[in-house]
Amino acid sequence: MIDSLGSQFDILYDRGLIRCVVGLGAVAHSIKDILGDAEQVSVEHAMSQSLDWIAKRQFLIAISNVSTKQQVVNYLNKSCAHYFSVVGKQNNIFSFNDIGAGTFINYCNDLLSGPHIGNHCIVSAYCQLGHNVTVGDFCHISAYSYINNVKLGTGSVLGVRSSITGNPLITTADYCNFIINSVVTKHVPVAGTYFGNRKLSDQSSLEHQIL
Repeated sequence: MIDSLGSQFDILYDRGLIRCVVGLGAVAHSIKDILGDAEQVSVEHAMSQSLDWIAKRQFLIAISNVSTKQQVVNYLNKSCAHYFSVVGKQNNIFSFNDIGAGTFINYCNDLLSGPHIGNHCIVSAYCQLGHNVTVGDFCHISAYSYINNVKLGTGSVLGVRSSITGNPLITTADYCNFIINSVVTKHVPVAGTYFGNRKLSDQSSLEHQIL
């Protein structure tokens, strides 16, 4: 189901429940402003609530820390939580059908050729997801990033102006960090923190937050 917030954003998977944004950072505040009458709560608050409280709400977890986001989802899912997505209308989007639940896609992005974007992802502004792109769950793609012919692993975090492109298809391991201005042109088989294809440390996105 697609609902609309005026001329700026669409809401996907809306169940008519109370909309609740989890997180207190800049992205969460932006989404709260977009939604208007939605609730905004801290991670600690969301993870201390009862089954009845969770059942009355639908959630979007607007934080960049992959480990914490997974912890919140795991807690809420014990109560069969529902999630909604927010997608800017000022995007070139081939299809809404391949956008997961609990995902936020800001404005001025090109989502070409029907890329698959997983659950609980954030795609910032001025990004291009081109041909043959799959974005795993819990990914965070920062502004001005370019992805083409790539299977991006679960929990990947891309810094500003990162590019990942391959011919043929390349894959990245789950839980990788790619710091600002990374250019990735070949398979990344092992989790860690990278500048392009060069591994800087063994710390995954579950262990080290680059945003």
